[in-house]
Amino acid sequence: MGVRCLAALLCGILLLPGPAIAADATIDIPEVLLNQLVAGMGIQSASGVYQPQGTAPVSSIVAWQWWVTDARFAVTQGAMSFTATARWQVNGQQSSDTRTVPASTVFDASTSRLRINLGAFKVPVQSGGVTVTQIDVAKLYGLTVPVVPQTFTLSLPGGTTRLVTARVAGVTTEFQPGRFVLNLTVGF
Repeated sequence: MGVRCLAALLCGILLLPGPAIAADATIDIPEVLLNQLVAGMGIQSASGVYQPQGTAPVSSIVAWQWWVTDARFAVTQGAMSFTATARWQVNGQQSSDTRTVPASTVFDASTSRLRINLGAFKVPVQSGGVTVTQIDVAKLYGLTVPVVPQTFTLSLPGGTTRLVTARVAGVTTEFQPGRFVLNLTVGF
C-alpha cells in the first residue's frame, strides 16, 4: 500500500465518529524468552514455624521451609504447559513434588492486562498428617503484564498533526511449537 493510500486510510479512520478497530497487530513470544523471564524471578521460597492451636507443648512446634526449582514453560502446537518442582523440608526431612500443569493466556480488557494463568498447582506441606503450610506454585508463577495504551503523533495532509491513542481491545492466542503468538485487536 502506497504512503498516500495509507495516509488517506488513517485520515478516514480519524474522522470517523466512533472508535476505529484494526486487527493487524501481532506479538510473537518465543518460549525461550518466557523461560528467561521465569528464571529471572529466581527461586521462590519461604520458611516459618507451625504451632498447633491451643495450649500445645513447645515440643509440638514444627519448623518448615519450601522452595520451587526448575520452573519452565513449554509451548507446543495448540497448547502451553508449566512444569516445576516444589521441594520442602519439615523438621529435617525433605520431600519434593514435580508437576506439569496447563497454562493459558487471558486478556482482561477492563484492566488492560494480559495474564498467563496456570492450572491448579498447590502442594500441601505436612508433618504427622497435619498441613503446616501450602505452596501455591500457580499463584507464584502466574504472570500478569499490563498492556499500556500507546499514543503517537500523526501528520495530516494540511500540515497539522493529531495525537492518536491505540488501545488493545482484544487478544487471541495461537500456540505454536516453541512460541506463542498474540493477535491483538487494536482500537484507536
